[in-house]
Amino acid sequence: MTKINKIPKFNTIKEEADFWDKHSITDYLPELEPSKLSYKTKGERKEVVTIRFSPALKKELSKVADEYDISPSSLVRMWVVGKLHDVSKSD
Repeated sequence: MTKINKIPKFNTIKEEADFWDKHSITDYLPELEPSKLSYKTKGERKEVVTIRFSPALKKELSKVADEYDISPSSLVRMWVVGKLHDVSKSD
């Protein structure tokens, strides 16, 4: 007879993280239930801004973005948001 493992109750997130670091989720599959997720955007719509780069600069930007495993446009957006945040803090 196969023993069915039970997921214990955790008191802290750290306690739960330590548990999952040492155990495989596959040992607890019968206890898990699928979740239904949906994603809805709220708030203002996004707009497009076109920025032209030289081929060499675009290649360099793509290389850095690859290191973060994100698209070049996401990297530029993060940089712009960060810089605008810094500028607004200093005012």
